[in-house]
Amino acid sequence: MQAKLSFTGRIATFSFRHKWYVLAAWLLVIVLAGVASTTIGSVLTTEQKDLSGSESAKAKDIVDERFGDRPLTETVVIRNEGQTVDDPAFQSFVTGIAEQLRGIDGVQNVTTYRDTGDPGMVSADRRAGLIVVALGTDIEQAEKDVTGVLDVVNAAAVSEEYQVHIVGVSSGNKEWNRLAENDLQAGEKFGLPIALGVMVLAFGALVAASVPLLLALASIGAAIGSVALIGRVFELSFFVTNIITMIGLAVGIDYSLFIIGRYREELAKGHDRLTALGIAADTSGRAVFFSGITVLLALAGMLFVRTNIFISIGIGAMVVVLWAVAASLTLLPALLGVIGRAINWARVPFLGKANLGHRFWGRVTHAVQARPLMFVVLSAGLLIAAAAPLATIDLGSNGIESLPKDTGIYQGVTALKQDFAAGRVSPLQVVVDGDVNSPAVQGSIARLKQSVAGRGDLQWMDVVTDPSGRTAIIEIAATTADTGQASQDLAAEMRGTLIPSAFDGSGATARLGGELAVFVDVKAENDTKTPLVFVFVLGLSFLLLLMVFRSIAIPTKAILMNLLSVGAAYGLLVLVFQHGFLADRLGLIQTEQIEFWLPLFLFSILFGLSMDYHVFLLSRVKEEYTRTGDNKQAVAAGVTSTAGMITSAAIIMVAVFAGFARGSLASMQQMGFGLAVAVFLDATIIRSVLVPASMQLLGRYNWWMPSWLEWLPSLNIEGGEHPAPAPVPELVPAGGEASYAAGD
Repeated sequence: MQAKLSFTGRIATFSFRHKWYVLAAWLLVIVLAGVASTTIGSVLTTEQKDLSGSESAKAKDIVDERFGDRPLTETVVIRNEGQTVDDPAFQSFVTGIAEQLRGIDGVQNVTTYRDTGDPGMVSADRRAGLIVVALGTDIEQAEKDVTGVLDVVNAAAVSEEYQVHIVGVSSGNKEWNRLAENDLQAGEKFGLPIALGVMVLAFGALVAASVPLLLALASIGAAIGSVALIGRVFELSFFVTNIITMIGLAVGIDYSLFIIGRYREELAKGHDRLTALGIAADTSGRAVFFSGITVLLALAGMLFVRTNIFISIGIGAMVVVLWAVAASLTLLPALLGVIGRAINWARVPFLGKANLGHRFWGRVTHAVQARPLMFVVLSAGLLIAAAAPLATIDLGSNGIESLPKDTGIYQGVTALKQDFAAGRVSPLQVVVDGDVNSPAVQGSIARLKQSVAGRGDLQWMDVVTDPSGRTAIIEIAATTADTGQASQDLAAEMRGTLIPSAFDGSGATARLGGELAVFVDVKAENDTKTPLVFVFVLGLSFLLLLMVFRSIAIPTKAILMNLLSVGAAYGLLVLVFQHGFLADRLGLIQTEQIEFWLPLFLFSILFGLSMDYHVFLLSRVKEEYTRTGDNKQAVAAGVTSTAGMITSAAIIMVAVFAGFARGSLASMQQMGFGLAVAVFLDATIIRSVLVPASMQLLGRYNWWMPSWLEWLPSLNIEGGEHPAPAPVPELVPAGGEASYAAGD
């Protein structure tokens, strides 16, 4: 080629020329990733973990150090409306279940209400009793062993006289994982066919439409294998596989869609395949690379939040974006080297006609540029109005109550809540560090027990002391098992009043631990780090766009517009889920709260993804402006030439995210809905209306750069000058089948 290519062009043309070596390398990556991914289940956890050194984290460290791994327990609730626990028939039924449970491999101990005489294991009306099943200490093995326990419980539940339910960590994790896997499969089944259909519409050829999907799947496979290895060092949240699939499908398809679109455009101009690929990689490929960097910067902000959920989401999304960029610049050129001009095979009549899209978007752009102020006011006003419900947002965690009513977890907790303290499954833990056998500490424990006895929202359970007498775990059950505001207030009261008043002057340190305390500390860490993440992401993105476009206006507008689309997504999320507007019609679960981690997650993900469109659009505008010096013409040409691809990419993203919103978990519904809405708003109102209107208003000031900032490095993403095309044959002969040599 005569033109000097950028590094993205050189990587792509190298991969094109050495296609078989590149394909062999990718095949090896996929195979190794597949092997690694078989162990991913052992490195994932459903547990929330606070890594910030909070009070609950310190309490957990002490328990782990001095007690080691404690047995995982399952609680079986048995109720009979016509009998009491003292009736021989009831006792016989309970004894029979207990004996069956004791015979299951992996069950360490089975304790019934009759064995302990604990009044807390019998309901107030004496028509319900509990069986506690102790499994091993290893969570992975316990989730396998609980299968036998579930079989016994389910067999007993067929009785018409007795209501039998089970609730516990192992059975809960098993069902959560099943629901998450089902949601993942449902999302793929919904999103993938739509994505393929959109690509057929965009390209008008089945081969061209299939390649982006293949690259996305390759990126996802490589990323899952990668996090399986990372998980051996850092235990990841089970959310990570859903995040990888969702983000991988979105960016993997988008990146290759942009490059293939430009590649086919250059082929149509008359360039040979290698030259066309070089130009596509030098322009769209470079835009993909820099938009990928912007996505990574936005995702890196989540690593500031020291909880396993945010770190897992950040790692998973960053890894799949890296693989998607790598696939677009290496695997895609290698495939194009093999496919050749057959990229246009299997044409679908009347589809893929770019001029039709150009005509439509040309009219839209012309209308926007004719009345820019009106369109700026209307579009910005619409987004601000959509963001208004954000003022009423209530952040928390939607737990058991948001699950489908037919799940075992929901029914088990409901049964437990009916007759007992629902918090028995995951009790509050007061971890006492000191001489627990001393009279002072024993007196403090007695005072705390007396305080709890006088309350209706707490139930004293047990006190466990380590062999050395240095540590005691006081287990107290709350009457509820949720993480709502009342439960958060209870944890704050325990820390602020009950525990200090009992242990002041005892010489021992008492800390509140347990799942509720972990949630409170994780939420506090999220709330504290949110401003830092916003400053980090916005600051670095501004600097990157400043160096790319050599303009103050463009990065400033990009940040303002992205904040508008994210704010609108927040508002609509609150309107639909928290206030229930159209929730039933959309098949969504109305919830009392928005997941506390969702706003920061949506900001990081959406800011990165929306920059894909922004960089892709503005790089084309800048390319035209550099060539012509005419701002109006550059904006019109840039929007018209990219709007079709951006719209196609956005529809694909919306379909993928909407697929996950169709799941059964409220958290996944909120996440999928928020992402889908924000991408839709971004690709329509922002990119197609607000961007061209604002650029028309600013005119040449779009490209103004203060002289005192000229020292900043310049990052060129619109490519250099390229050779004029030479005449080539039609892309597809009249017969519909191509017979071009692989080497062109």
